[in-house]
Amino acid sequence: MSIGTPEAQLWASVLHAAMLEGFFGCPGGNYSTLAANSQAISFLIAERGEWADSRRRICGLLGIEDAIFTRMCRTVFEGGPVPQVPGFETRAKKDLDGQRELYRALILEALPKRKPPKPVAPPEPVAPPAPALVAPAPVALLAPPDTEDDFDMAAAIFAAMAQPRTTTPIEVNEDGLLYWPIKAPDTGTFQGKPLPAVGTKQYRVMRMATRQRGGNLIGLYQCGDDWEDTLRVVAARYDLDLVMLEGGRPVTEMTGETRLFFIQRP
Repeated sequence: MSIGTPEAQLWASVLHAAMLEGFFGCPGGNYSTLAANSQAISFLIAERGEWADSRRRICGLLGIEDAIFTRMCRTVFEGGPVPQVPGFETRAKKDLDGQRELYRALILEALPKRKPPKPVAPPEPVAPPAPALVAPAPVALLAPPDTEDDFDMAAAIFAAMAQPRTTTPIEVNEDGLLYWPIKAPDTGTFQGKPLPAVGTKQYRVMRMATRQRGGNLIGLYQCGDDWEDTLRVVAARYDLDLVMLEGGRPVTEMTGETRLFFIQRP
């Protein structure tokens, strides 16, 4: 399957979202979130079961070697570098550290539980053997794993996999306000630049401020306490301005009735 086809882009988005959740965790902070984070890790590294079957099927559709994919994921969980995939650079390191700790806990839990050995009497002393006259054969050292090569290959695959579609799902009305329909694709470009990766703060604030009725205070705060800074970053990236409207009239302060929009610069 060509990575440029719509079907491949769909499966690439699924795998991209799985990597985001596996490496950085799911939004939230309760017990159900912990369970979801564990499942996200299992999807990336499981060797058998439904998670492994689903992952292998998706990797196969995208032409990715499943063994390389899982090896790269384990490398990340064990402290290695994170692939340079769009959306990863905006996630917090503490989230990655938390998933690494959870990974280690899952690995320990999966180890077979062994009963302590029964005490045995010490063996009778044995006289040491006579020294050998022939020099011992050299010990064969295990070759280091080709983790770096695998990682580079996988990173290149994911960089290609994350190539955005050339179309844009965002519409611009006659007033210059941006509108990103709810059912429109989550990937694509705008102003010739790729849209923020799904699940990131930039994606959430951009989705909020391009709703048909605009973004409100409650929805914006749900995007993160630093939503104002994130909005400015997005506006600068796509050469946009921000406008606040209340009853169709521009205002200068956000209130419960205010709606915030992205607007094209003249």
